[in-house]
Amino acid sequence: MQITNERPEPGLEPFIDDFLQKRKTEVRELKLALAKNDFVLLESYAHNWKGFARPYGFILLEDFALRLEQSSADQNLSLSIDLINQVEEYLEIKSK
Repeated sequence: MQITNERPEPGLEPFIDDFLQKRKTEVRELKLALAKNDFVLLESYAHNWKGFARPYGFILLEDFALRLEQSSADQNLSLSIDLINQVEEYLEIKSK
């Protein structure tokens, strides 16, 4: 996973830790949702992430969200699980 040039827009720096913690909580919620095949919730979260990830400097999260939104629309469980796991790994890397 290559992470380069990911910087928040000026003024958003103080909110990065909170942003990351909220996404980690959402990942846990999404894992539970996937266990129930709740693609509606998954698609909703992915759509939201897609909209606000870039301003906070999380360009790769935006990319994951695009793919996750599509995989949930297609109800592709295995791809959705894989993407959620990649998001979780990404968030851990960004938290360090």
